[in-house]
Amino acid sequence: MPRMTTSIPTAAALALAWLVTSPAWASPHGTDGLAIAGVTASSTRTGEAPAGHEPSNLADGDPDTWWQPAGRSPRFAWVRLELAAPARVDGLVIANGVLAHADAGGDFSTLGRLRSAWVLFDDGAAEVIRLDPQRRSPRWVILARAHTTRAVTLVIRDVERGERWNHLAISEVSITGRPDAEATAGRSSLPPSPDPCSSPGWLPLRDAVVAYCGDPDTASRCEDPLLDVVLGCRADPGHPLPALDLTPTDKSGTARWAWRGRWFSVQVDLQRIGDRWRATDVKATERDPAD
Repeated sequence: MPRMTTSIPTAAALALAWLVTSPAWASPHGTDGLAIAGVTASSTRTGEAPAGHEPSNLADGDPDTWWQPAGRSPRFAWVRLELAAPARVDGLVIANGVLAHADAGGDFSTLGRLRSAWVLFDDGAAEVIRLDPQRRSPRWVILARAHTTRAVTLVIRDVERGERWNHLAISEVSITGRPDAEATAGRSSLPPSPDPCSSPGWLPLRDAVVAYCGDPDTASRCEDPLLDVVLGCRADPGHPLPALDLTPTDKSGTARWAWRGRWFSVQVDLQRIGDRWRATDVKATERDPAD
């Protein structure tokens, strides 16, 4: 099956956003939504008529179409929405599940719906969002803070199983906020973060882990603690994350990043292939804090 890949933004802080009900669907290209230039995803389920379930369906303004990632489990699949211009993003409007025929009690419960996801931004931050999978109307997720970014990436964290199939379905995603003139001019409106996870040298590690965990063939080796640490830059008190810089052009061969926390340890093995680092193995192992 064809798979599409792209670079994953950095994520330095993990925060929980809160939900309010969207009064009406906000079109991705309407006045309530920022213009979306393109959508890519880790995978797409194919082979169904009358049309496929491509990631571009998330931004087509039609709630009767939807995206479905491939694989037996949708956990850790990701979708990236590229904005037409940098913006200060303050929320997302998400039409969860299959809304086609939902008014007539049709397809909504047949497929799985999103319960929670990591949301990644270019400003070096991440948030965890949560949805009520039983609500059939679009939901407006207000983020904990606004983020200056050129793209928004959702990494699937938890899914409500469907009554007939476990395949995840999301119908529409709109991004709310305002254009950022300073970012468009090449200047950041936010000061740089001192956190090591927001540095450019950390980005190849994040790219590699999200690509590895988003691949249906290797997703089963990934666990929440691994992504919480690498995406959310979340460490236990007294157990700082070791720095890793994979940006020098003369770096080649293999590398390993490991962190030993209070409750578990994480290890990522990487190999440089061409101009990109790829994860070859990942581990998240529980440990006794007394050790």
